[in-house]
Amino acid sequence: MKKYSTIIVLIIFSISLSFAQQITAQKIMQNLKEHFDAINDYTVTLDIKPNIERFNTKEMRLRLFYKQPDKVHIESKGFVMIPRQLFETNPSQLLSKFDPILIETKKDSGRTVYVLRLLSKPEKNHPALENYISIDGERWVILKLQSIPAEGRTIDITFDYITVDNNYILPSLMNASFNFGSDDDAIAKMKGFKGMPTKGTIEIRYSDYQVNKGLSNEIFEQKKTSKE
Repeated sequence: MKKYSTIIVLIIFSISLSFAQQITAQKIMQNLKEHFDAINDYTVTLDIKPNIERFNTKEMRLRLFYKQPDKVHIESKGFVMIPRQLFETNPSQLLSKFDPILIETKKDSGRTVYVLRLLSKPEKNHPALENYISIDGERWVILKLQSIPAEGRTIDITFDYITVDNNYILPSLMNASFNFGSDDDAIAKMKGFKGMPTKGTIEIRYSDYQVNKGLSNEIFEQKKTSKE
């Protein structure tokens, strides 16, 4: 009888320990942030293949410069039209703008994947926004991001990754699709929006990474000056 009692106690203890060790949405985002924080700066070549409604877009190549916490500079030979949400994947920015809620934990190809709902923090005169994000629980990178900037509008982004300098896990491929509704909706009818694209896909391939080389702030100040 004592033996069975001991077994029951051990089972109860194991179950309790399992519940106690369940990861929270906040911890998942913190792990994602810590992984990203190891990258102080990087430059990368982007080969972009757009397929955007109503636009005769061509493939293009550009050089992207990034420096923590939110400095971005792009060098290209021509006009680049890319939804800004494609580059809003810095975990620090996501944590500052959204409250995370863990909605699913699943296995994908043997890896643990966490699916979170990100609801925008309350802001006066601004409607609530939401994203859905899938995170690799071993490598702590974003696998998929769905952004819903307004009702009836979506941007879906998926990522593949490579390891750079045997240390940093960074994107090798991004596939994005966006659907901003039809010409019949209110925004499409506004002056200056008629005939704008409502659907499209963008493929971005990353190559020639240079990580943590100490990028100068002057690179990003030049971008600011050029806009003024």
